Amino acid sequence: MKKTKKMKNNNQINKEVTLSAIAELIEASAKKTSEALEAKIEASAKKTSEALEAKIEASAKKTSEALEAKIEASAKKTSEALEAKIEASAKKTSKALEAKIEASAKNTIETLEAKIEQSAENLATMTQNQFLELGEKVDKIGERLVSVENKIDRIEGEIIKKVDTIEYNTTKYRVKKLEEKFA
Repeated sequence: MKKTKKMKNNNQINKEVTLSAIAELIEASAKKTSEALEAKIEASAKKTSEALEAKIEASAKKTSEALEAKIEASAKKTSEALEAKIEASAKKTSKALEAKIEASAKNTIETLEAKIEQSAENLATMTQNQFLELGEKVDKIGERLVSVENKIDRIEGEIIKKVDTIEYNTTKYRVKKLEEKFA
């Protein structure tokens, strides 16, 4: 029994040693496995990261090129559309301004013609009034001229009377002198 006990003790020690060795082996294996897994994970992560970076870079480049092409095409379309709109707007504005200028010119011409007509009428009225005033003045001058002519006729008549009287008196004086001479 002592042997059995000893064996049992030995078995138990062996078991403990074995368990301890197994634990150490498991721990060493776990450590190696962990390190190997960490290395593999790190390598895989590095490869995945590099692959993803390359894919992202390629995708970004493609996306950038595609966006640049789309932006350029959109800018070209926008530019063409704006040019067409500006040209159409310029034509409309030009036509509208031409119409306004034409209407303004027509209105100005009509206004000026009306003013010229009114001025011509005013000038005609003023001229007529001046002619009427001149007519009245000429009539007054004519009346004065008739009056002056009448005065001249009367003066001529008086002069003729005086001349006749003087001639008569001169003739009477001569006759008297001749009578005195012959008498």
